[in-house]
Amino acid sequence: LFLRDTEAVAAAALGGHVAISPDGRRTVYVGRGEGTTRLWVKDAEQITPTVLAGTEGATSPFFSPDGRQLGFVKDGKTVRILPLEGGSPLTLTDSANATAADWGSDGYVYFEVDSGISRIRATGGRSEPVYKFPAAEHVLGAEWPVVLPGAHGLLFRVRHEGQGPGDFEIMVKPLPKGEARVLFRGL
Repeated sequence: LFLRDTEAVAAAALGGHVAISPDGRRTVYVGRGEGTTRLWVKDAEQITPTVLAGTEGATSPFFSPDGRQLGFVKDGKTVRILPLEGGSPLTLTDSANATAADWGSDGYVYFEVDSGISRIRATGGRSEPVYKFPAAEHVLGAEWPVVLPGAHGLLFRVRHEGQGPGDFEIMVKPLPKGEARVLFRGL
């Protein structure tokens, strides 16, 4: 939308993730800056993007439901929240094993861990498991959590041992409680 073609291609080449604010007026993407990845923000009124301070090593940006804060994953293990009106990032956890995270309207941030998917209040605190790998299955990872509208459910991808990159299951889990079930199987 607001990205020039070269910016979008560069973000995709970095494995970057693009986040669009709930009101559609702001885009954040992963880009290079000073020798590392950083998050760049582009408002609809801006001609050029600006770097967001405190986002060195960041990937996978995601907006708060009100669009006033931005979350991101740093170095695959840290989940942080950054107020967009200024201020320092708040570290929610250093114990993630995450490619992505998402912020639900229930006030929780959902992210990947070694045993499945956990959540933590966006204001901090202790994390709690939301989905754990079934003991009898050889699951490699639960990835790319997406909170459904109203925080009534969570979508995520599961990969099993021995599957190729195109083999996966898309799971849906009711929130706050309920059993996860397969919604879709790839290949």
